[in-house]
Amino acid sequence: MPAYWATAGRVILGLFFLLSGVGKLIGEPMAMQEMVRHGFPLVVPLYWATAVFETVVGGALVLGVATACSSALLALFTLLTALTIHDFWNDPAGSMERMSNMINFEKNFAIIGGLLVLAALGPGPYAWRAGAYGTHDAHRAPNDWRGKAVH
Repeated sequence: MPAYWATAGRVILGLFFLLSGVGKLIGEPMAMQEMVRHGFPLVVPLYWATAVFETVVGGALVLGVATACSSALLALFTLLTALTIHDFWNDPAGSMERMSNMINFEKNFAIIGGLLVLAALGPGPYAWRAGAYGTHDAHRAPNDWRGKAVH
């Protein structure tokens, strides 16, 4: 399989978080409503911190910057979201809300799996690198992805 698929997968995962963060920044109220409904403390600052986190770290993943760290942070964030927001076990049995939360809970674990693979294997052959202006990602072997690394 072509090595660029790793890059495509990284970009798609990164866009998922980047677009979610941007949506929060421009005023998508659903996340804040869910935080209130689940009894989160300090909802407004937590909402904005989440929006900035998703935008910045999702953007870093899209570009392939600090991929191992970005992926691990997003995996942890996604796990916490699954356990706190998509708590299907608290919804009435047979309800549409329970089914929706269960699907989102399972989806989050699929995303976590993809993020952990990305953290382990690196950004793929096409990623923005610091190069002459800084250091390379320490978790990426120089001949990763069949020697097609772009520096």
